[in-house]
Amino acid sequence: MEVVLYIYIYNKLKLLLTGSSKPNLNYIDFNNAIRDRQDIRNIVYNNIIDLKNRNVVDWLDIDGIWDAHQNKKKDLSNALLLLSSLEINLKFEENG
Repeated sequence: MEVVLYIYIYNKLKLLLTGSSKPNLNYIDFNNAIRDRQDIRNIVYNNIIDLKNRNVVDWLDIDGIWDAHQNKKKDLSNALLLLSSLEINLKFEENG
């Protein structure tokens, strides 16, 4: 059940960000899009901050991950998308 829910949320997020829910199609360079596109940056940032405020992963330095990515120290787009997906999943669970 959790895997099905994760795939559903992943596809919904991908549809929102790319216009396609097909898992092997990717029209966005997320590494740069998180830095350069305000719409994607806002979605990711708002969700990781909401996740941070939950204290679910309080052992992670979410601000540090965000800052390192935004300052081009590292490509942490995969981590940011994973954390955003986790928060979206938690919101989905809360709201049904």
